Amino acid sequence: MIEIKLDSATINDALKIADDFCKNSVEKEKELCFKIKLVYEELLTNIFKHSIKLGSTFVKIEIKNRDGTALIALVYDGSEFDPTNYRDKRVDEPFSEKKEEGGFGLFLVAQFSKRFEYERIEGLNKIYVEV
Repeated sequence: MIEIKLDSATINDALKIADDFCKNSVEKEKELCFKIKLVYEELLTNIFKHSIKLGSTFVKIEIKNRDGTALIALVYDGSEFDPTNYRDKRVDEPFSEKKEEGGFGLFLVAQFSKRFEYERIEGLNKIYVEV
């Protein structure tokens, strides 16, 4: 696992991990690569965006390829937050009535994932995704 400090100076390094994984593991599978990047970026962006509110200081990242399936693990400190149980009510609003940005990220993660799980162990938030 790669550990990255959660601050504005490190987000690009963290996002690059999915790019590198796709180049090295699934480059020829464009649709799979798109899904991996979307799921990864949505989860990681949320962790960075809410890190101050949750008191998070780091994220550990691992992406592996197992028989054509990407396994993504994100482990971070801070307050408990289960993204698998979060449903933004704005997902149900018609686009013409949307007043704020957002609301679709975790919905898309769930739609593009074969498995999307969360657990809290020893003070750490752990997200596991199969794409």
